[in-house]
Amino acid sequence: MRSIFAVCMTLGWVGCAYAETSSPVPSCLEGNSWSVPMRVENNRFVISVKLNGKPVEADFDTGAVTNTAPKKLAKAVGLADVHRSMTMLSPGGNPVKMNFYDGSFDIGGKIVNHRAFVLSDIGDIGNNDRVLMGITSVLDYNLYIDTTKNYFTILDSSACNGEYIPFSGNYNIIELSASKSGQGVTVPIEINGKSFQAFLDTGANSTNINIKTAHALGITDDDLKRGMKTSFKILNGAKVEGYIQKTDRITFDGVTYRGWNVGVSNTVEDVTLGVDILKYFNIFFSPNGVGLLLQSHK
Repeated sequence: MRSIFAVCMTLGWVGCAYAETSSPVPSCLEGNSWSVPMRVENNRFVISVKLNGKPVEADFDTGAVTNTAPKKLAKAVGLADVHRSMTMLSPGGNPVKMNFYDGSFDIGGKIVNHRAFVLSDIGDIGNNDRVLMGITSVLDYNLYIDTTKNYFTILDSSACNGEYIPFSGNYNIIELSASKSGQGVTVPIEINGKSFQAFLDTGANSTNINIKTAHALGITDDDLKRGMKTSFKILNGAKVEGYIQKTDRITFDGVTYRGWNVGVSNTVEDVTLGVDILKYFNIFFSPNGVGLLLQSHK
């Protein structure tokens, strides 16, 4: 899958990679967009929503295909009984059995119903008073993550004939590709001058690479063993272990980050692009694979 944002095709732009707009919010968005407060905390996008009608905070995760609720919180909001169970592979390649519960999110007054809640005490989000909202909850909408004014918006993808863009001023259009796992999208990135495809993951609080990518960058196994050991948990507690390495530079969307620390672990994707870099952008995203628009404010 390789495509660029529909406005390029709609307006007939050739080789479209850059544009600008200064249009005010149009009336065609009235009743077709819903916003909630958002903040960046510990390199997580934390949004204020309702779960089964009760106010909660959620870590928004484009890398998760399920929603996850800590057991105590799930009981408090009354998630329904299990409707199915299945075994899935974690990013580390380990089989993890999951039970799925019924529930619904309310995002700014818009109910998005998805029967895909996993109950778990999630160590990696660092706060078991929050839920994890996966990309499945908003697949039918366009997303706008505003990291300067701190709000999170879902928009009806057909509103304004699908041509609305929220940015005033310059922005870039990023070409998307399917991830190796088939459960998300990747974007172009450079690490130490070498090109890779990076998995777009707002559920990762740091950018990381796998062993294969480390070797391609000239990082040897001995280098890794001399690095600082690390581990993190995913979904319902599956653990991924690895090492911290410092890179000379990471370049994404024309912005270079120097002396960046990355984790190296046995994950499926070559590179995972986390919120440690994404927080420097306002993001407009069509999760169905149409496109990604970025406006840098670093």
